[in-house]
Amino acid sequence: MFQKGNQFGKKNKGLVRSEETKAKVSKANKGRLVGEKNPLYGVRRFGEDNPAYKGGIHYTKQGYVRILNIKHPLCDHHGYVLRSRLVMEKHLGRFLLPEEVIHHINGIKDDDRIENLKLYSCINEHSRYHTNLRYGNV
Repeated sequence: MFQKGNQFGKKNKGLVRSEETKAKVSKANKGRLVGEKNPLYGVRRFGEDNPAYKGGIHYTKQGYVRILNIKHPLCDHHGYVLRSRLVMEKHLGRFLLPEEVIHHINGIKDDDRIENLKLYSCINEHSRYHTNLRYGNV
C-alpha cells in the first residue's frame, strides 16, 4: 500500500502512496463534489460545518482584519479579503483595483471606519507618504 521514496527515485523521509492506492482514491472520488463523503477520508466540512470555523473573521499577525468572502474577485486562496478594502469598496460603489492601497490614518490597523481610511492609487504613492511623514514633510 505504501512504499518508501517517491517516483523520482529520491529518498523521502515520509511514505508515498503506491500507484494502486492512488488509483483506488481516484476511482472513489470520481464524480464527487468536494464536500461529499469520501470513503477513505470522511467528510470535508466548510464554513459553519467545520469545527474550526470562527465566524469568518481572521486577524493577521500585522493586526489587519480579514473577512471571509469567497465570491470577491480579489480574495486570497483561502477566500478572505481585508475588511478595510471592503469598507472602501462599499463607500466608492466599485471594486478596488489590485494595485490600489488603503492607508489607516490613525495607524490603528483594525479601525476600519471610513473616516480613518485613505485610498492611494499605488504602493509607490503610499510609500512616498510614509517617507515624507518620517522626514516631517507632511
